[in-house]
Amino acid sequence: MFYESILRKLSEAQIKYLVIGGVAINFHGYKRPTHDLDIFILLDNENINKFASVMRELHFKPRVPVEIEEIADKTKREKWISEKNMKVFSLYNTDNEIDIIDVMIIDYLNFEEAYRNRKIINIKDFKVPLASIPDLIKLKQVAGRPRDLIDIKVLSEMEDITYEN
Repeated sequence: MFYESILRKLSEAQIKYLVIGGVAINFHGYKRPTHDLDIFILLDNENINKFASVMRELHFKPRVPVEIEEIADKTKREKWISEKNMKVFSLYNTDNEIDIIDVMIIDYLNFEEAYRNRKIINIKDFKVPLASIPDLIKLKQVAGRPRDLIDIKVLSEMEDITYEN
């Protein structure tokens, strides 16, 4: 899985983020295909600077011609959302262009609240923060694509899972 090294580096750099999307759903126990890594990140300058450093180290660069650090600028994000209908800031690996990371830039959830609700899993020797099942359901409801509707049904049935944090 291409994302293991990414998640390890994010953990080592103490970046505040949550795994969302298909990878999070897989980690919660429902195995389904996914082709990218979706994350929800605290969009403040310090966190984004650490994130940008990790992305450069791992050879990821934005699909759009801007610097990664620009996602910390709320005015720019709002402009991208309103003018370009951007929902995620997409990065690709320059060594393997099918490795994609999508950073959610639109506030479908309050980050701090979602972070408090997170579930933590261990992968080998590091921890990975996942969006909670209720928060994943909220994100899937907003997206509303056919795949999301299936995910909502499965996630709703999984809400009774308990975790140790």
